[in-house]
Amino acid sequence: MGQQMKKKVIAVAAGVLVVVIAGGIAVHRLAMARARPHVRGGCMSHLSQIGKLFKMYSMDHGGNYPQSWQDARDWLASWPEYNSDKIFICPQAGQKPGRTNQVDSWCSFVLVTGLSTNSPKDGVHAFCRPENHQGKGANVLFTDGSVCWYQTEEFDKFLNEQGIDRPQQRRP
Repeated sequence: MGQQMKKKVIAVAAGVLVVVIAGGIAVHRLAMARARPHVRGGCMSHLSQIGKLFKMYSMDHGGNYPQSWQDARDWLASWPEYNSDKIFICPQAGQKPGRTNQVDSWCSFVLVTGLSTNSPKDGVHAFCRPENHQGKGANVLFTDGSVCWYQTEEFDKFLNEQGIDRPQQRRP
């Protein structure tokens, strides 16, 4: 094989290698992009279910929402067909429910207390801990039952505007 032919073979091989590596990176990024909404969606679903739970709770408690996760869980226990401690855990958190009488110590969401059905509809009711999403942001449940994703900078600014202190990160 001549010197010029060797250079052509090396150039073609290098080109193929670049295409294969670029394709691998593209496939990986596509897979990550497709996975993110699903994971956030599971968290959003749990918060949405919690919003419905709070509405039902308020009907039995004079328009007041639960003042602790334990209150919500204890009331939910009276409905065996809906009773699942899994809704108190963000699917991204990588944890399992703890003891049923200690929900406030293991719930992966943060509850804003002192709210009722008379509270502003755009008030924050609960939110996911940002560390559950690798610090990239958090889902927020509003008193009207809607759930919205905020990236970390937006989330911190939003909490500050609402006068809500961001809780300390939990230690495993």
